[in-house]
Amino acid sequence: MKKQLILFVVFFLLTFCIVRMNQANDSSEDNKKLESQLHVIKLLILKNDFDQQVFDIELEKLEKLSGENIDMYIFSIKKFIDEISRLRQNDVTRKSWIVPLVTKLISKQALSPYARGAQIEAIVNYLSFDIKSKKIDSKERKDISVNLLNIWKHIVDHIDENWDANVSENHLKPYFPPVSYQGGFYAGMSPQSITDEKVKREYSEFLKKRDALNRKSIEQQQAKQMKQRHEVVVKKYIIDLYSIPPLATEELATLLKKYNIDPKFSQEILDTIKKQIKSK
Repeated sequence: MKKQLILFVVFFLLTFCIVRMNQANDSSEDNKKLESQLHVIKLLILKNDFDQQVFDIELEKLEKLSGENIDMYIFSIKKFIDEISRLRQNDVTRKSWIVPLVTKLISKQALSPYARGAQIEAIVNYLSFDIKSKKIDSKERKDISVNLLNIWKHIVDHIDENWDANVSENHLKPYFPPVSYQGGFYAGMSPQSITDEKVKREYSEFLKKRDALNRKSIEQQQAKQMKQRHEVVVKKYIIDLYSIPPLATEELATLLKKYNIDPKFSQEILDTIKKQIKSK
């Protein structure tokens, strides 16, 4: 009897592992295809075998592989931009490819804080050609600022200051069916495998609550990491943008207020710009 019980437990553990492995394989298949395609792009760039035709073909492939997954699209296009930036073409040629890509990338409504962080990096790293040369178009400056502040606001708004993953209310105790339940049950099994409707409903509700708590915990961690990583960068970038003639401090103050940017954060930006203007 004891031997049979051990075999029964081992069988279900193996079944559980196989199911989870298959789920992981399915979810990572698209990522593998994208990584493979990005590797092809990297090799083309290393061989300097890259022109407008190749650019168009590779972009189309990445967009098809990303499908409707917005975050996956953002990450893949960001990596594509990173690779293009390593090309040995002159700045004008690279800019003609990179800037439209960044514009497309930041127009997407990212779902995760990590994806929004990738959008910020794309703006700061690749829309800085004119800032470095101290030349900027007023409309372009405003458009860039609107996108950057909107993305930054979403990251900050994502943070729940009252959330604490360590408190007991944000953890669920493992679900166990009632003692009267006669069917088989093991952690990780599909609710569809349960024949008892009451147990199936209770277990399904438990899984939904657990997944929601896990998802929120991950998102909170990501949002806080992105805020910490990009706060100084965003501030400096906005300051650089609005320290270049023609000056438009009032326009910036209006944008900061419109996007409900933290008053302290906003004031630090405006004060720094005023100091820089006076020192010139």
